[in-house]
Amino acid sequence: MDHTYAVIMAGGGGTRLWPVSRKKHPKHILPLLGADTLFQSTLARLEELVPLDQILVVTAEGQAEELKKQAPGVPARNFLIEPEPRGTASVVGLAAAVLAKRDPQAVMLVLPSDHYIGNRDLFHLVMRAAVQVARKGYLVTLGITPT
Repeated sequence: MDHTYAVIMAGGGGTRLWPVSRKKHPKHILPLLGADTLFQSTLARLEELVPLDQILVVTAEGQAEELKKQAPGVPARNFLIEPEPRGTASVVGLAAAVLAKRDPQAVMLVLPSDHYIGNRDLFHLVMRAAVQVARKGYLVTLGITPT
């Protein structure tokens, strides 16, 4: 999928799963569902969709170094540090601005770093279909049924 980039939102504050998670160790940095962290599981889901150099990680300053350790194949320049947490819209805007300069034909897949998605094949099928629709100039949003 040429010109397709994944943007992983990984800047959570670690408040929702307290006391297990904390500000410097939010749930996406923790191995909650096995040996891999939720962030590492997100990266693994993306392997068949985009190369590592087309993955951007938007995170908080206090989490960047740990995430870089967990994603050694993602180039350092692809870790975007939020100057201050401002929510999902600012994360998407920051990534869009960076990608618009790097690749004007870019299509972004924006994903949270802390979701569990059990059916990887279905995930890939849906992501590929979403990219095809987005290439026609549409904004595509997806949701899953909570379990």
